[in-house]
Amino acid sequence: MPVKLEQAGAALRKLTKRPKHVRTHGNHAMAWFFEPTIDPNVEYEIVVRYDGKDLHVARVQIIRIEPLALTDITKHWRGNQAVEDVVNRARHALKLA
Repeated sequence: MPVKLEQAGAALRKLTKRPKHVRTHGNHAMAWFFEPTIDPNVEYEIVVRYDGKDLHVARVQIIRIEPLALTDITKHWRGNQAVEDVVNRARHALKLA
């Protein structure tokens, strides 16, 4: 049984690798994860959206810190192990998997 929308924020905040931000907006909850890579100058920003029934990946970006550059890979995140790990941890916390 999936976690109720009202409890989603608390469930996501209990993850070992916690999201940087969790917000609840009326009919959905959103969480922002920042996942490091082997390059200390690059990290992933992963935004997930939970509507009480399913978890959706709203946005995935590669962030290059110096010089600042953003690359949107939302349409191509599947197969990226770092992103899939974050999504799977969130699904498990919300009792979807």
